[in-house]
Amino acid sequence: MNTGELLAALRRAGVDERRYGLPGSAAVPSRAEDHVRLKRNADWEVAEYGARWVVVGGEEVVPGWEGILGRFATEEEACEVFHRELTRTTAPAFAAEKAAWAVEAERVRQEGEAEIAADEPELAADRAWWAGEWRRRAEAGEPVMTCAELDHALRKADRRARYRITDLDDLGDGEGTVIDRDDRGRWYAGHWRTEAPYYVVKEMIFFTEGELCRYVYDDATGPWQAPPVLTLEQWRLQRALRPEREAELDRAWDEMRRDNS
Repeated sequence: MNTGELLAALRRAGVDERRYGLPGSAAVPSRAEDHVRLKRNADWEVAEYGARWVVVGGEEVVPGWEGILGRFATEEEACEVFHRELTRTTAPAFAAEKAAWAVEAERVRQEGEAEIAADEPELAADRAWWAGEWRRRAEAGEPVMTCAELDHALRKADRRARYRITDLDDLGDGEGTVIDRDDRGRWYAGHWRTEAPYYVVKEMIFFTEGELCRYVYDDATGPWQAPPVLTLEQWRLQRALRPEREAELDRAWDEMRRDNS
């Protein structure tokens, strides 16, 4: 079986096309939460991924972080396993592999934290203090972090230079990560586009100041091996907002054309 035959077989079996991606196939507008994709690696990627063919997915078990769910030497083997997993009805596709990925992701995070503790013990202590403080405040129903506290924490960690924080900095110089509210009162981290049309691309959006500040602090100071931690609800929000981000770019193009006409 090759990928063309795999696609035909999945369609015959009635598998929702939002659940999977295949090499050379058109991307679907909206992916399912349990989406997995079969990837054929280029020569230079084989060493990084450990195989020519890999299955990637598992973001719903480690929100916002895909893992390798399978490695295969041949297209035939990869397609056979992919078809078996996507068409079986006794358990979710790649259930065991996703559970293993959740364990592996936590191991990688902990190794990263141990590396910070060895290289920057003061930063590790601050991260541990904030983790405890976030839990305490969340349990008490208090805002977990403010922009003023984020400003102080980033300065103490010597990570402040790349951030432009609302009410504290000039947000319009086109450099760094912008921390601000949108016109709906939501909090976001974004960056200015480096080419026309120029506007701030919202990379992450949260409903509260505390959620965003916690994310930014984790992103700025956390292990390089792993992305910042997201809750399942936060990850789902980012997924839901993808069409909005695409529409925002379209509006920026329209405004630029009107201004230049």
